[in-house]
Amino acid sequence: MGTTASGKTDLAEAVADQWQAQLINADSFQVYRGMDIGTAKSPRKSEYAIMDIKDPDEQFGLGEFLGIAVKLLQSLFQQGRHAVVTGGSGINIRALFEGYHEIHSAPEPELREFLTKIYNEMGLEKLLEILKDRDEASFVRVDQKNPRRIIRAIEKTYSNASIVYPSMPPFRKHKFWINPDKDITSRRIVDRIDDMLANGWIDEVKILLQNGYTSSLPGFQAHGYRWIEQYLNGVIDLDEVRTRTSREIVKYAKRQRTWLRKEPNLIELLPGNNLNLVQQVNTILFANEDQN
Repeated sequence: MGTTASGKTDLAEAVADQWQAQLINADSFQVYRGMDIGTAKSPRKSEYAIMDIKDPDEQFGLGEFLGIAVKLLQSLFQQGRHAVVTGGSGINIRALFEGYHEIHSAPEPELREFLTKIYNEMGLEKLLEILKDRDEASFVRVDQKNPRRIIRAIEKTYSNASIVYPSMPPFRKHKFWINPDKDITSRRIVDRIDDMLANGWIDEVKILLQNGYTSSLPGFQAHGYRWIEQYLNGVIDLDEVRTRTSREIVKYAKRQRTWLRKEPNLIELLPGNNLNLVQQVNTILFANEDQN
C-alpha cells in the first residue's frame, strides 16, 4: 500500500518475482480498458489479475472487486501459490484483508446515470441535499467534496441489493506501507503527470472520446481525464491541465496518507531504495516462513 507515486507498484513486482507470486490489482480505475497511461498501469500489466476487465462506461464497485478477488485467492490457495495485492484504492484492500461483512453489490446503472446527470446539471450541493434528506448520518460521514462518494452514499439509501460476504482463504497475510516524505511524493506526482502527457495521455483520451466515451462515465472519474477532455474541447490550455491535475492528485495523496495512518495491521517500511525495501519485506516474510 502507499499513496500515488510512492513506488508501491515497483516494490510489489519485485516481491512477486522473488516469491513467484500472482500479482493482483486492487486499483478501482486500472480495471478499465483503454485507460493505461492516465491510470499509471505497469508495463507488466498482462501479469496482473483484475486489470483491463471493464469498459469505461461500466460500473465497478467494491462488492464486485471482492467477489472476483476472493474467488481468485481461493484458487491460488488451493494451488499453494503466493499472491501480492497492490493498488491505490485503500477501501478495496482493507475490505479484502480485514473481512468486511456488509458490503453492497454494484448499484443500478439507471440510478447512477440519473444522479450523475443531477451532479452535472445542478452541482454538488444538490447531491448533498438529496443525501441529507434520505440519510442524515451518511451525510455527516461522507466526504462532502467527493461527488463519486456522495453518489455512492445516495445509491446505498435506495439499494435493496444482496449483501456480499467475502471469505478470504487462510493465507498468512501482511500489509506493507511505503511512506515517502510528502514533498517527495508531490514532486513525483508532478513529474509523473509530465511523463504521462509526453507519452501519449492526450491521444489516449482522444481515442476514448472518439469511441463515444465521455467525462460523465465511471472510468472518466479517474484523475485528469476530464481536464484533458476540456483541453481537447478548447476550454482550457495544457498548462491548466497540468495545474488542475497535479493539484487534484496531490490532495488525493494527502487523503490516502490520512487513510493509511488509520489502516489496521499495517507495517510501515523504512525509507530506502527499492532493493532495500525488498530486503525489509523479505526479512518479515522469511521470518514468518521459519515460524511455520
